[in-house]
Amino acid sequence: IMKELFARGRLDYRSPILIVCPVSLGSKWIKEMKERFGLYFHLHDGDSLRHMLQTILKEGIFPQGYLLSVVGLQLLRREDYLNMLRNIDSRRSEPLFELVVIDEAHHMRNSETDSNELGTMLSSMSEMMLMLSATPLNLRNEDLFNQMHILNPAAFPDLTTFETLQSPVIKLNR
Repeated sequence: IMKELFARGRLDYRSPILIVCPVSLGSKWIKEMKERFGLYFHLHDGDSLRHMLQTILKEGIFPQGYLLSVVGLQLLRREDYLNMLRNIDSRRSEPLFELVVIDEAHHMRNSETDSNELGTMLSSMSEMMLMLSATPLNLRNEDLFNQMHILNPAAFPDLTTFETLQSPVIKLNR
């Protein structure tokens, strides 16, 4: 999808792209993006993530080498980083990221969690968002709604609207 967006001119090599995944998958994402697509992403630890967010807050730009970033969900949802993101979000007038990719997005299904708040905030801070999950159909309607609401709150403002839009699909699946 990313390569298609590059080919269509929706992304270029100056586009800030963030991949959020479980910590255990960060190295795999780095390797795959490099070997398969020739894209060199930075894998954040706490220090580099803090440096990136503080530089964005102070200077309004990404530090060199951080336009393409991978960060662990467990790290990014920590309160200190969430606070920095909230601060950035309150000051910005345009999207911070051209694309945010969330791997294992089902971790954002519960609306009462920091992960869900993070997903919602990243969605509002990005031009485009891609949420990946191998288990979306194993979720309850409310869980799937919570993820769809992160992706497009205007199309899925509440559970009733989501269920109304989903009912023709359920009939087709039967």
